[in-house]
Amino acid sequence: MFLRYSGIAGGADRFANIVVNCIDPVLFFRPISEYGGVEAMFRSGNEVTYRFRGQCEYYIFDRPWKTGGPIDIWAQDGTHIFMSTARPMNVLQTIDLPNYFDAYRQAYRDGWTYAGLPTSKYAYNVSFTRQGYDCMPMAGGGWSAWLCNERIYSTANGLRVSFPEYGMRFLSWAPLFSNVFMSYAGACPVSFIDVTGWL
Repeated sequence: MFLRYSGIAGGADRFANIVVNCIDPVLFFRPISEYGGVEAMFRSGNEVTYRFRGQCEYYIFDRPWKTGGPIDIWAQDGTHIFMSTARPMNVLQTIDLPNYFDAYRQAYRDGWTYAGLPTSKYAYNVSFTRQGYDCMPMAGGGWSAWLCNERIYSTANGLRVSFPEYGMRFLSWAPLFSNVFMSYAGACPVSFIDVTGWL
């Protein structure tokens, strides 16, 4: 995989789309604003749309897409597998973000920090966005819940994750009839690349 697109998307707390042409894209991103993150991805043929919330740096890698450089390599089946004219994807490490109950089961704003990398500037590839529910009683009886999405925060030697804000509210429904934050999401793999000096 080789770097095909990079840049900065969005503003402080706005939504922004970027549209790229890719064969098999792999997205790494680095949040810049407080709630920055990737909201969605849509694909139509080779046209891929990424929707960002807040401001993020993005780095999109793809399979080799052009020839004619100093070095091109093909597999025996004719698949183009290497090109020397673009930066290769170099994953430094992949970890599992632990599930909410094991890592930081206190309240919806509590978070978990990984600090196991040397000091640098990292971008992240997350397998999926985890969600949780902040359950609470309603005035007059019954229960409701706020849906919260987990967010990644960039750090100099890893990352921090938390459920920092309320999203959609479910009136008269909650997964638990208890004043507690609940997330059923399991462990989530996340990979790191060093993007120091890339933008």
